[in-house]
Amino acid sequence: MMKIRQQYVPWILIGIVALLCLAAGFLYFGKEEDSGSRMPKTGGKAFSLLCPSLAHCGDAFLMYDERDAVMIDAGEADDADLLLDLMEKNNIRSLKALILTHYDKDHIGGAAAVLKKIPVKTCYMTCGTEESQEYQALKESLSGAETEQVIVTETETFEALGTVFTIYPPLTGVFEKNQDNNLSLITSVVTSSDALLFTGDAQKERILQFLDRQYDGTDYTWLKVPHHGRDKKPVKMLLSKFIPKEAVITSSDDEPENEKVTALLKEAGVKIFLTRKEEAEFTVNVDAGDGDAVNAPESASTASDSSEEEEKEVQRESSVQEPAPPVFSRESGFYDEEFQLELTAEEGDQIYYTLDCSEPTRKSSLYQKPITISDLSDQANVHSNRTDFEPYLPLDNSGYAAEVADGWFTRNILPGKVDKCSVVRAVAVDKDGNQSKTVTASFFIGYKDKKGYSDISVMSLVSDPDDLFSDKTGIMVNGETYKKKWEAGDFDGLTDSHLVREYCNTYAGRGKEWERKVHVDFFSDADQSLVFSQEAGIQLHGNQSRVAESQKSFNLYARASYDGNGTFCVPFYENGLLQDKITLMRGIDIRNYYLSEKMNRRAMDSQQYRMTQVFLDGEYWGIYAIQERYNSEEYMKTHFNLSEEDYILAKGTFDSFEIKNGDPDAIKTSFREVRDFAANYDLSKEDNYRQLCRMMDVNSFIDSYAARLYVSDQDWSWLKNQYLLFYDHKWHWLVYDMDYGAGSHDTSQPETNTFTSPRFVESCSLKNDPLFPYLMKNDSFRRQFVNTFLDLGNGVFSKEKVREELNQMSEELRDAGVLESKRYPTAEYLERREETGYISEYEQVLKSMEKFFDKRFSYAAGYMADYFKLTGKLAEVAVLNPQPEGGSVQINTITPDLDEKGRWTGQYYTDYPVILTAVPEAGYEFAGWETEDGKINNLTALSAELSFKGDVKVRALFKKIKEN
Repeated sequence: MMKIRQQYVPWILIGIVALLCLAAGFLYFGKEEDSGSRMPKTGGKAFSLLCPSLAHCGDAFLMYDERDAVMIDAGEADDADLLLDLMEKNNIRSLKALILTHYDKDHIGGAAAVLKKIPVKTCYMTCGTEESQEYQALKESLSGAETEQVIVTETETFEALGTVFTIYPPLTGVFEKNQDNNLSLITSVVTSSDALLFTGDAQKERILQFLDRQYDGTDYTWLKVPHHGRDKKPVKMLLSKFIPKEAVITSSDDEPENEKVTALLKEAGVKIFLTRKEEAEFTVNVDAGDGDAVNAPESASTASDSSEEEEKEVQRESSVQEPAPPVFSRESGFYDEEFQLELTAEEGDQIYYTLDCSEPTRKSSLYQKPITISDLSDQANVHSNRTDFEPYLPLDNSGYAAEVADGWFTRNILPGKVDKCSVVRAVAVDKDGNQSKTVTASFFIGYKDKKGYSDISVMSLVSDPDDLFSDKTGIMVNGETYKKKWEAGDFDGLTDSHLVREYCNTYAGRGKEWERKVHVDFFSDADQSLVFSQEAGIQLHGNQSRVAESQKSFNLYARASYDGNGTFCVPFYENGLLQDKITLMRGIDIRNYYLSEKMNRRAMDSQQYRMTQVFLDGEYWGIYAIQERYNSEEYMKTHFNLSEEDYILAKGTFDSFEIKNGDPDAIKTSFREVRDFAANYDLSKEDNYRQLCRMMDVNSFIDSYAARLYVSDQDWSWLKNQYLLFYDHKWHWLVYDMDYGAGSHDTSQPETNTFTSPRFVESCSLKNDPLFPYLMKNDSFRRQFVNTFLDLGNGVFSKEKVREELNQMSEELRDAGVLESKRYPTAEYLERREETGYISEYEQVLKSMEKFFDKRFSYAAGYMADYFKLTGKLAEVAVLNPQPEGGSVQINTITPDLDEKGRWTGQYYTDYPVILTAVPEAGYEFAGWETEDGKINNLTALSAELSFKGDVKVRALFKKIKEN
């Protein structure tokens, strides 16, 4: 007969009870520690912990010895047979306890079947209920079993397997977010040798409760990672208190763990076991003196006999004091003349060094005398001469190519001798053979009169050449898999890199696994002085460019695991904000970073950039743009004041969204609700439209779509090349990746009608957008979109403004652009480089963009008017501000620049009024509006509507505030 020992307790009392239990827990553990043992001796030596590989993303853990067995969670319903088979195989005839952390189906689904087949003494459960078949089946099974049912509302303990289990309940019955998961019970199993923590699906609020009010300071050495490894924040919080040796993540191939979580654990030195790959079995020692409590093998079998000796070796290594690194007589920098570099170390230590960028070891050159540092630019290229940065072609269709074998060509153009810097890397080794950290320095000799390096920053990236260029591990090259298939003739007849890219290191090598350590030296654009030196991680960036282009783009990551720095040491931009991740965008992709940054500080922040000249392993690699990354903790913290648990970030691909941070199901649920609402509710009704506006940030949606349509971007859809950010209960659109616009292709010319064109793929056209056609039904949306689109043409992308900015870029980067074209010469550059007036391909891109915007407004405004079926005419709106020192005037979403007479003109359709906003400066007040040709609804309001039927002038009046 079932016994109910603990009924529901009013939640107002739970906190008090929990605190009392926690206090008792402190007294208990303190007493045991005083006696030199955390747990009473029970005679048991060890028990097994089995973590099965389930069919779905579920939890189930079996702990057993020859006498007892305890189970935590029971997977999904169709996992029951597997669990019962495992119990039979391991001679488990009964369970002393079944702990069900919470009522999600992937934790209780198999419990009903287990309860029917296996006697269970006590079933521990959390509070609350669940309306599901699995929950009802569980309750029915419990009602028919002689099982003691314990609803855990205060800390529970029981003895089993020779030790004590402690179950911590949620301290509240209601959570602001993730109610079901945050009701998870957290179970602690502490032996005299080690400690295990099972966290169920606990998320941020629940983990915070546990750490603040239930955690007793135990140094847990084994962790069941919360919520299937999906959330980084709870793991980060736990790691701030203890660092386990091992961690198990219960994920599945359909719902894999978050790469950020595994990266965080790896950085902390935690060994990770993934049940989606195979089951994991651990031997947990109970008595002190038996070695490590949790011994885990590389595979699913138990630990080998050598594991204890290996652990002792690790402990011996960690206890050795690392010698101090060598000291260089000069720091990284630009020097006019060659010099002798002296290296010094602690007395008795020897110094070993390399000059080829490889990591120095005791097999490297022994330092015995000063090293001559000189300009190496006249020496033969090393890495720049490689021909395997992109797939080979069976024909020369590039206009200029290098033949690497009979009938095979590469578009990798072999340049002449490129500029170089001297790289010195060194370590100190003491008399016991212990090696220091590596010291790296980059020296630029005789660059004073070299063109292309003044008024632009310089960055030297140094990584072991094997990490970048070896066939097996190199992230920059085609690699051994590609090479073998090419030599075998598998690529005969294939002329498109799309067809072979999956075999290339450059394309297949993604993620943390393919991140390589890199040393970064960064020099000022003002005086070439060293700004900072730092260790970081480097990965390739981009999609097709990482295969089809010799010049790759990179991502750089500041990580504490490299040198203790979680951000780059100094800000790259004038806003003074630090970054933890940046992208080095190929300089020739000007449209990508220039057009994106033009949208900065509108309805959203965009990615800022800064130009730099990059050297890679001592050789000039080209001009790059240092660009901010949306997928960055620091970006979200500094731009939006959001911590990781406060937002969801999704990046669109061709056919789906990838969740970069937050709930992986957000697109399937929350964003789908936005699309379904737009499709199912009549948005011509203002109430429905306002409800949608509470679900999505319409301002950022309009900005993003208007910008792409105006610049004629051909490589986007409602999801592709878009970033979506969820916070403040809304989805926000972030502008990203606009390099296929502004005249980059035949389909992105000034005369292209982007409202009706299919772009590269028909499915990406505007008519197939799941939101835009429905939003078009609403007049408020139509008015805002029309005026915003014209704001961009009149302000942000006006031909005058763009021409001025591009001319400035051309002037500042002229010489740097020439170096870039020489380093990666195209057929056009080779044909035209002697032509009068031709400067570089970089310059040609700037000119093509200027030409695009010179002609774009008249085409774009007309296409927009046709699409929106406007019946008015395009009229000139002139704004006059005779006292500009008194304040500024906004037109809709822009603050235009006035000419020397305090005047600005733009063009708007008469169908909709424009919104005028006066912004007084300090010491001034707004005195009102004046107009003769139009109608202003409130002449004294700071914000007013201007209606007009033709060309119109409006004057803003400011006056000084009289002092008392």
